[in-house]
Amino acid sequence: MRGATALAVLLAVASALRAVAWAEDPPPAPPAPPVAPPAEEADPQRLLEAPQGPLDLRAFVLTLEGQLTELKTPPRKTPTDHALFDAWTSILEPRVGRMAGRLKRIGEEPRWAPATDGASRILTPEAWDVVVREAASLYAELGGALEQYTRFRVSFTAPAGLGLLGPGAGVPDPSAQDRAFERLVSLEAALELKLTTGQLIWTSELTWYWNLARRAELELRRFQEDLERWQRQVAAFQDLQARIAYGLTFQRQSLRMLMFGLRSLLAALQAAEEDRLRTAVAALAPEHPRRADADTLLTELRSARNAAEAHSGAQPSGWGTLLRQRWMGPRLRLLSLLRT
Repeated sequence: MRGATALAVLLAVASALRAVAWAEDPPPAPPAPPVAPPAEEADPQRLLEAPQGPLDLRAFVLTLEGQLTELKTPPRKTPTDHALFDAWTSILEPRVGRMAGRLKRIGEEPRWAPATDGASRILTPEAWDVVVREAASLYAELGGALEQYTRFRVSFTAPAGLGLLGPGAGVPDPSAQDRAFERLVSLEAALELKLTTGQLIWTSELTWYWNLARRAELELRRFQEDLERWQRQVAAFQDLQARIAYGLTFQRQSLRMLMFGLRSLLAALQAAEEDRLRTAVAALAPEHPRRADADTLLTELRSARNAAEAHSGAQPSGWGTLLRQRWMGPRLRLLSLLRT
């Protein structure tokens, strides 16, 4: 069933996402595993086609709880780097506690049927009303957070005002060293004129020339230092922009993965519930007066499940409507039909 396949894929992706660090410097790479002989290399296609045991759907709920718990950690905040923290404070902080509570209620032990050998754990028939209500509300909140993160924009201040490396001045002024060299060249020309005309050069004039030469040298050194400082500030500014862009993208991707995981979880649970109902319908004789109606309701359940699993996430409330009206409605009618 598609829901179970999607859950298996999502578990692998979730494990990969957990390895992403928020630090500026990436963690050191783990040592490379030993290379197996060519004859024993794993075939990815064979791994995908290998028979697997039943999925522990309640354990997957706990996995989603772990991913949601990571959203509770606020990003780093500094006087000049607080955009990600501001986004988290305004978007996630007010709702992440409610979202975690809804997911916890879905995973509560009494709502799940006891585990049996060779079969996935499924919900008890009485738990569906609560699970659908909590899942629809959780999906809507995830979609609302994703929409706000998509609209979130950051205004950046010019590097001179960032203060990343201390207050300092703005862009270095190359005219300062030009003015120093102009004074030096002017005095040098006057001294050369005296030499060519045989005039006397006083010691004070030489001292003043030396002072101007020293000042020009200091201005040149200061310009180089200011230029290097400015280039460091520009690089830090560009790094800040890239880090914030990555952080916002990471949060959006995390929310999309949670929405996809929730859809896949519900699809797998729906498929298991449909299998249970299909077994009950199969017990009816083909000539039973309600058999045709029961088969029609089973078809409606499958159609609604496929529509809910393929939901784009553009309108999160629409997913809950699909669950409540197009799936829960036929399910209740089918249960009523089987009881009569």
